[in-house]
Amino acid sequence: MKLISRTEEETQQIGEKCGVFLEKYIAQHKTPVLVTLQGELGSGKTVFSRGVLKAFGIIPHGASPTFVLMKRYTPQHESVVSHIIHIDAYRLDKETNIDAIGFNDLTKEDAIILIEWPEHISYTPDIPHLMVVCEHGEDETIRYIDIRKPQ
Repeated sequence: MKLISRTEEETQQIGEKCGVFLEKYIAQHKTPVLVTLQGELGSGKTVFSRGVLKAFGIIPHGASPTFVLMKRYTPQHESVVSHIIHIDAYRLDKETNIDAIGFNDLTKEDAIILIEWPEHISYTPDIPHLMVVCEHGEDETIRYIDIRKPQ
């Protein structure tokens, strides 16, 4: 599904709608879900992630967890989702195996796992996986957001 966002607020709203969908999916399938976010710097990955978090009543302070690698959030309303894990792999090298940061442990919960810069790590997900590709548009406020199952 390809979407066009004309503002940061629209990008966040798209992420929020995705969060609502993910909650329904987890309720129905009783499984964690991995969401990978790809795109250049400033293309909307973190804003999209903030929208997913907002769907669970979470308003994160600051930017993406680039310097702490991973943040764990608990939904602020009753939810089938136990946690939302936000990982920013930008500072990791391509040889880093995600299991080194406890990825397998994270997949034992009914959680949403958001990974920005997944191309910077080595992983083979064995849980449902959604890929979000964010791209800059023709003008500085336009973003293209492509949400799909990985190839």
